[in-house]
Amino acid sequence: MISKINPIIKFFILGLIGSFASWIILWFVMAGSVYLFVPQQPEPIIRYKEFPIQLVYEVEGKEYIIADSIICEYDGQEFNEGTGEKYRKWKSRLKSGNTRITLFNTMDGIEIFYLDLRSFPAGAYMGEPTINADVRELFPDALYTKNFEDRTIGRYIISSNEMWEKYKLRLINWEIAPPIKNKFE
Repeated sequence: MISKINPIIKFFILGLIGSFASWIILWFVMAGSVYLFVPQQPEPIIRYKEFPIQLVYEVEGKEYIIADSIICEYDGQEFNEGTGEKYRKWKSRLKSGNTRITLFNTMDGIEIFYLDLRSFPAGAYMGEPTINADVRELFPDALYTKNFEDRTIGRYIISSNEMWEKYKLRLINWEIAPPIKNKFE
């Protein structure tokens, strides 16, 4: 009796495995074909632009001026599995090579900085019609973190009042070139 059950169980298990594998392969084919057949977004005419910036701030009565440029570039197309659409990618960096403007490092290891380029809306500055953002919203506040390189550690807003009260630090002026108008063909 046991020898007859074993082949039946084996057949049943192999049937389940085969059905599951077929189902997985079907989903991969469907997902891949969706990606292949979704049309590309029109390409931007302007793919590279430098936006001059200037930040004036004060620490304990001494004024500092940071002048740099934010470089924005077209970075190809990505597929959004959630919406089933392709979209244009943009990237940004500072011409100086920095990833942010560090204003102050406290004795207890907190870095106060301005302009985190990992969240900079490069597409908005390059005329991307689907993105509406402005980096002027934060001014005169800034950001702070305990470890900028560790993405698991948060970045928080520090108000202009708190910066002044705790560190005698204040942002005086922030200027950035305006976004461009771009065409997509």
